[in-house]
This record gives sequence, structure tokens and C-alpha cells, in this order.
Amino acid sequence: APWSTELAVAVGVRGAALGVLAFVLVAGALSASGLVAPDSPTMALGWATPVLLLPVVMLCSRRLFAPHVDSSDPLLEGLGVNPPDRSLPSMLVNSLMPMSVVLLGGVAVRRVLWLTGLEAHFVDVVVEPLIWGGPVGTALVTLEVVAWAPLLEEVIFRGVVYATARRHLAPSVAVPVTALLFGALHLYSLGGFIQVVFTGVVFAVAYERTRSLAPAIAAHAVGNAVA
Repeated sequence: APWSTELAVAVGVRGAALGVLAFVLVAGALSASGLVAPDSPTMALGWATPVLLLPVVMLCSRRLFAPHVDSSDPLLEGLGVNPPDRSLPSMLVNSLMPMSVVLLGGVAVRRVLWLTGLEAHFVDVVVEPLIWGGPVGTALVTLEVVAWAPLLEEVIFRGVVYATARRHLAPSVAVPVTALLFGALHLYSLGGFIQVVFTGVVFAVAYERTRSLAPAIAAHAVGNAVA
């Protein structure tokens, strides 16, 4: 990462504050309009991630990537979302490996958790909009799970947090440390924490090996979709 750790922390804190402010304003506006109840699971799950995280991503693009990238799209170029080798076979190979590890490894982790009496995070919470929310609730939650969360979480955790950690730490340390942070911030049960840490390791290794977020985003989306 060409930026300093201090700048990355400042951008993260400012972006988080703006995200919380945006969330409160949007929630208030929707509640006042009567369109959605303030405690509606559909509202909370359908747009919480983009509202909370987009300010962080926008600040990262402006303050971290733009000064160091000669491109009309500093966010994509800075994060390596476009792989160096843009051929379709290369993109498929780079994405299929972490996808396979997430899927097969996820099954193994869930099996171990089940044998020890622990449950994975998607078993901890019943996603009510998928059951009772109708087409709109289902569409909102699906978009959240397979699009917004993989894209924005990978930009922040791997593209910024992991890249910043690599300024000071070897991959053997930066990978588990950032994966533990990734798991801790998801606020799931112990079983869910273990599973999220596992996927965080896979995503970080994929980013380290390819220098592109595309494989991690793809694997994250597929993992969420089948969880």
C-alpha cells in the first residue's frame, strides 16, 4: 500500500462516522415517509450495508487511491479489481480456486462445528424477509447478500485493511490478523466467528496471490449465495 497507516486509519474513522450519519438520516427519512417501519428487517438488511460502507469506499477512492493511480477510475485501478491479465480463462481460474476452497472448506468447517455443538452464522439468524417479506424483501436481501456485502466488504477489508497491514507485516501474519478482525466485526456467535475467519483467510490469500480483488469478490458472493 502506498499510503500511510495513519492516513488509512483517519479515512476509516471518518468514513465510518459518515456511514452512521447517512444510515440515521436514511432511516429517519424512510420512517417519516411511512414507507418502511424503522425496525423492519427488510429495511435493515436491504440497504444497511451500502449506506454504511459507501462513504468509506468513496473516501478510500479519493484519499488513498487517486493520489497514487494515473487512471480515470482510481478505485478500480487502485484495488486491482481489473486483473492484470484480462483474459476470460485467467479470470475464471483466479476466481474458481478461492470459490472452491470457500465452498468445500465451508462444508468441512460447518461439519466440525456441528460435531462440537456449534452453529454457523447463517443458522444463528432466520432471515425473515426471505420468508415473509414477499418479492421486494427477497430481492433486497438477495442484493445485499450476493452483491453489496461481497463488493464493499472486500474493498474495505482486503483492499484497504489488508493492504495497509502488509506495509508492516508479512503475509503469514497479515492474513490471520486481518481475518480475525473480519470475523470479530461480523458480531456472530462463536461458530459463526470461526467460519467467517476461515473465509477471511481464503479471501486474503486470493488477494495476496493475484493482486486483484476480483477473485475475492467472486468467491465471497458465491459463498454468501450458498450459505
